[in-house]
Amino acid sequence: MKNRIFTAVFIITAVTIVFMFSCKTAATAKDEPAAIIAETSAGLTPEQEYYFGRAVSANILSAYKVWNGNTQLTNYLNLICGAVAINSPRPNIYNGYRVAILDTNEVNAFSTSAGHIFLTRGLVNAIKSEDALAALLAHEIAHIQLKHSITQVLLEIESPNNYELAAIFNEAAAETATMIAARGYSTEQEFESDIFALNLMAYAGYNPKSYLDMLRDLYTAQSRSRGGLNNTHPAPDHRQANIETLIESFDMPDTRVHRQIRFGSAVMAR
Repeated sequence: MKNRIFTAVFIITAVTIVFMFSCKTAATAKDEPAAIIAETSAGLTPEQEYYFGRAVSANILSAYKVWNGNTQLTNYLNLICGAVAINSPRPNIYNGYRVAILDTNEVNAFSTSAGHIFLTRGLVNAIKSEDALAALLAHEIAHIQLKHSITQVLLEIESPNNYELAAIFNEAAAETATMIAARGYSTEQEFESDIFALNLMAYAGYNPKSYLDMLRDLYTAQSRSRGGLNNTHPAPDHRQANIETLIESFDMPDTRVHRQIRFGSAVMAR
């Protein structure tokens, strides 16, 4: 019963904050990302993208175990993910978006074309607000919507005409999972996802300025650990410098404080 009430309150709040920010800002922000998605295609069907991503996810889960120690926290992350995705240019993918927590103190995150988003316990523990979590999830959703894992495979293929495209992607799934885990996406793709994520946040009613909160949380966490995002992402201060000017162009009310009680309740047992 408690979980049902928690879910209902979240949905009502998510709908409310959508109408609290400037319609002009949202309309302006939607134009460019939608156009980018329309141009981003590797020639795969949504079903093929899903099965390729599922194979990548299986390989990720061969290296990490899913943590189910706090189902309320996992549900909370999925509700935030749903609020961000449903207001995005690509709200529907083959089998939807799903978030899971990996049982490791490593500070890291992974996403696949199947819509699977994996956040490590170390990463979730580093984030200090719901809006910063929304920023983190928006970044991973951006990777999915921009089809970055698909692009990574295409870049590795020297002669794509020699094989059926779907067969190549099936064979490349394990290699892609290893590649993403080891070195992540390119710097250009990470910066692109940062910019795209700002728009995703605005669509959902989260103030894009919270993206800076997320980067500051990451900076603190990454300075205390090795590996993980340190090996796969540009430094948080470099990412901040890349988006600071754009962030200032979003004119939205700061409503972060209203979500901190909900955040505290969800992460209490993390």
